[in-house]
Parts: sequence; structure tokens; C-alpha cells
Amino acid sequence: MPKTARHVANFSNSAENPDITLSSAKLRIREQNYSGPDVARMARNYANGVDHRFCDAIVETTTQTLTANVNNKYITQNFDGELSPVQFVVVRDMSDIDANSDAFVQLSTIHREDVSGQNLENGIVHKEADLRNYNYPDYFPNDQSQVSSGNKYVYALVSALDPVQAVKRGINTGYRVMLKNEKIVINPGSSTLTSHQLDYVCYVYRHCRVSNGIIKVY
Repeated sequence: MPKTARHVANFSNSAENPDITLSSAKLRIREQNYSGPDVARMARNYANGVDHRFCDAIVETTTQTLTANVNNKYITQNFDGELSPVQFVVVRDMSDIDANSDAFVQLSTIHREDVSGQNLENGIVHKEADLRNYNYPDYFPNDQSQVSSGNKYVYALVSALDPVQAVKRGINTGYRVMLKNEKIVINPGSSTLTSHQLDYVCYVYRHCRVSNGIIKVY
């Protein structure tokens, strides 16, 4: 077969004779608005740092009133079998969010459940102090980090052995399959948090997804 003829399709130029019939389509749209300080901070932190050929960030945001000493639940909407090396949970006070967008709120515990209420962390309920003082410094070592030194309440739920290389270079050292409509369960401890914003930020391998128990590459 001549080289020029290989893998060549004879497409029609007529709109009345379509080449492809679309049986179904799924459109996923996410809008995220950033203020001036947010944009400047992202440009500074992520310049030459994240290669989005390998990972995308899926962000879910909701506003809730968190009751003291109660497991408050949020059901996710945007996941469908993605493979995620690391997920972050942050909560911010809506009354102060414009002036202090990185003034995150301290929580007590975090875990996740499936739609039937079964714990998805092998029965573990993550304590705030463990996530912030041990888990974060272990996976994101940085002596100058405000997060690892305890000044910022950013909670990382890590599924990869090396989440930094997973995000920057696409090196797979582990992942978590993101389920449809799973529940994020957070307990704020003794404080009642009125009108707070919950952000669930998940890095996912851009070209991989689980479907019917099979990892598919797109």
C-alpha cells in the first residue's frame, strides 16, 4: 500500500452526508473565579512547576454551615473513575475570604465514604494533627513551608508514594480511584462554622480513567 494512502479516510464535504453519527455526549464544565491576589500567587507558585500534560486539577467548591462536633457531609459531583495521586481539602470563612483568601480554617477530622456510608479510608478517620504535622511534611518536605510548619490548615490526602513527581512528571507511584458521588466527611471540632467555603482539590492523571474495572488511556 502506498505510504500516502495508509490510514486515510474518505470524508464527505457535504453537510447532508455526515461522516460520524454522534450517539451521546458528555460535557463537563467548571467555572473558577480568582481574585487578583489569587492569580498572582498561582503565577508565583506554579511557574514552571506543574506540567498539565500529565495531571489536571479538578476542583469542587461548596458553601456550608458546619455544626460543631458533628460529621458534616458533602457529596461530590464531578468525578467519574479518574485516578488521583493526591487530594487536598481546605475550608475558608466566607466572611473573610476576599481579604484573606488563604486564611484556612482548622478542622478536627476528615474521611470519605461511599454512597452507602461505608468508610473509604480502610476504616481510618484522619485526625487533623496527623495530616498537618506528619502526613504533609512527609510527602511535601520543605523547611520553609508555611503549611508544614503549621501556619496553614491545608489537609493533603495522599494516595501516591511520591505525589510531587506524580503531579510534575506523571510518574505513577500510586493512585486513588475517584468514585461518583462519594462523600467528604469533615468534623470542625468544638467550633460552629457559619457560612464557610469547602474546596476539594484533586489532581488526576489526565489521560487515564477506570471504566468497568479496566484502566483506560485516552
